[in-house]
Amino acid sequence: MLQSPHFLLVVTTLCWAGNITLGKLATDGYVPPFGLAFGRWVMALAILLPFAWPGVRRVVPMLKGRWRFVVLLGVLGVGCYNTAQYWGLQHTSALNTSVVLASMPAFMFLGTWLAGQERANAWQLAALGAVTAGILIVAFQGSFARALSLEFNIGDLAILFGVATWVAYSVLMRRLPKGLDPLGLLAIFIAIGLVPIAPFWIWELATRPLPAVTWAGAGIVVYAALFPALVAYICWNRAVALGGANLAGIMNNLTTVFAVIFAVLLLGEAFTWYHAAGIALVFAGIYCAAIRGRRVAVA
Repeated sequence: MLQSPHFLLVVTTLCWAGNITLGKLATDGYVPPFGLAFGRWVMALAILLPFAWPGVRRVVPMLKGRWRFVVLLGVLGVGCYNTAQYWGLQHTSALNTSVVLASMPAFMFLGTWLAGQERANAWQLAALGAVTAGILIVAFQGSFARALSLEFNIGDLAILFGVATWVAYSVLMRRLPKGLDPLGLLAIFIAIGLVPIAPFWIWELATRPLPAVTWAGAGIVVYAALFPALVAYICWNRAVALGGANLAGIMNNLTTVFAVIFAVLLLGEAFTWYHAAGIALVFAGIYCAAIRGRRVAVA
């Protein structure tokens, strides 16, 4: 299963669905956004480093002459993506977040095409249309009037910026040499990504009162460190290497599907016809991309 990009992406999106749910919960006063971003990566690095240190020592010589590129990847993938998402969740709704995240497959297709890595075939384009339609049906609750009344704000721009940085990270990752130790590489990315987050965390400490330390807040940080930070990143990087960024972008919309399921099972929200219709379209799109679609490699 570790050789299946589909399995790896399912694990990734399960982790990220929990991350979005808890990230929104954190905005209710449990953990401030930059504190959550900085704290989870510090904890993730502390957990990872004892296992990754031999890999770090092997990877460093292989990256000779590529350090500017590695720094760019660390800033994009660790420093920007979730930090922008956590901050954006403070200023926007779950509805707007779902709509903005639905744009990721389209940006991924554009990014891989511009980089000369992949060209979407007919099945992948059908998948793009199906998953996007499915997410929008869920987000707008099947209401055209709700779609027309949607208003965007600065939080949506932050999440869109996060989407753009994640697409760039995913596309550029494939330019790294083959055979790099994944744990060692991730440890290097985390160490680099903490640098741009630190000033925002310090500014946050200086400008807002610290929230009370609670078990709920500590649990959010621990979950964010173990699953969205470590497990999801390892699985995503491996899945992109195996199946390409286009497939990963399409299957990323499983995040919203799993978030809906979590809300129904854990929060007692009602499961309605538009949830069923949207989820069916998402799975139809994934079938087109994963079963019928084939990546078209570009020399």
